[in-house]
Formats: sequence, C-alpha cells, structure tokens
Amino acid sequence: MVLPGKVRGELIKLYYQNGMNAAEALRVYHRNHRQRRGPGTLQALRDLVRKFEDTGCTCNKPRSGRPTVSEDVVMEVHHTVTAGHTETARGIARVLDIPNSTVRKLLRSVLHMFPYRFKRVQMLEPGDPQQRLDFANEFLLRYDADNDWPLRILWTDEAHFTLNGSINTKNCVHWGETNPHAVAPVPLFDAKVTVWCGITATFFWARSSLRKRPRLALQHVL
Repeated sequence: MVLPGKVRGELIKLYYQNGMNAAEALRVYHRNHRQRRGPGTLQALRDLVRKFEDTGCTCNKPRSGRPTVSEDVVMEVHHTVTAGHTETARGIARVLDIPNSTVRKLLRSVLHMFPYRFKRVQMLEPGDPQQRLDFANEFLLRYDADNDWPLRILWTDEAHFTLNGSINTKNCVHWGETNPHAVAPVPLFDAKVTVWCGITATFFWARSSLRKRPRLALQHVL
C-alpha cells in the first residue's frame, strides 16, 4: 500500500521520538489515531526509515514501465458499461478511445466484471403464465385422484434439422496468404427433416413405430 506523504512524515518523526523503536512508533501512531492496525508493518517502517536516511526523502522512486490507469478512466469504463452504451470490450475501447487490452484488464481486475452469455429460452406470450398455472393446478388435482395418472402421459416434442447443415460464420474461417473471397450460398428455404418422439413412463416411440401401429401403441398406455 502506498502511504500518503503526511503519514510517512509522521511515522519518521515518531520513530526518532521513541528512541528509534519501530514497534513503539507504530503503537503511538495507533493510539493517536485510534487505530488497531496499520499503516504498514514493522518491516515497512524500517524500510521507510532506511530510505529516508539514505536519500533524505520518503518519496517513492519513479517506476519503469507503463503508467497506471487513472481513476477517471476506470469510472468512464464503468459508466459506459452500466449505461448500456455497448456490450463488448472492443466497443468500449472504441467509444472511449483507449486500448482494448486496457479495457479488458480494467473490467476483470479492477471492476471485477466478466462476460456472460445469454441463455436462449422459449419466449412466453401474455397468456402463457396463466395457462401454465392452470395446467399445474389440474395436474395436482388429477394426481391426488390417481397417483398413477402421470405415468400414462405421453410427452411429445419435435425438432427440425436442415439437410445442408448449419454454418456459423463466426467460427468458420479460412487460413491462407490471400483472401479467397469465399461465400457460402444458403437457400431461402432449407430442406429439413423433422424428428418427432414421445416419452412416457415405460415406453419410447419414434415416428416410424407410430406409423405402423399408432392406435395400438397409444391405447396400450393411454
């Protein structure tokens, strides 16, 4: 922790006033400021005194490397994210005109923010919540009357699969020395295969089995 210059000066003064005893200097500082700990440790105070005796100053030497990011930049990044101006680190960097690497470092290390992906769920219509509540109540009433009733329910669903596959342009790349200007033609209406299935307590049907004996298969359970 970097101590303010006023605190450093007071610690140096207390050190010499208390017989050059670092432990006693810290105890007096705690008593004067009504603190139980800090600022710094005994070794930190000894290092501060050694620096003062060697250089006549308690200031830290200028550090090499890239300068630290100011609080104003941190607040600008935080405001841009919370205000919803953009959702990506690259977009924030473009809006604030700062390096993308700096934005990512601030988001993770300083603001403790992380990228989260949206989970795709079924969109509900205005009347869906009430219909779901009605179904749940009806389910409970029937279950109270007949505990085996849920075992005779045939739960069905279906999915559609395109025959030409699905292309994700984000992950589909071409490595080469020149741009091939490649395109992926996609028909307006893709040919699809629909897969249907039904699941109940002890049976599983595919569509092919229901074509052969639909009434017999359903009547056997329902």
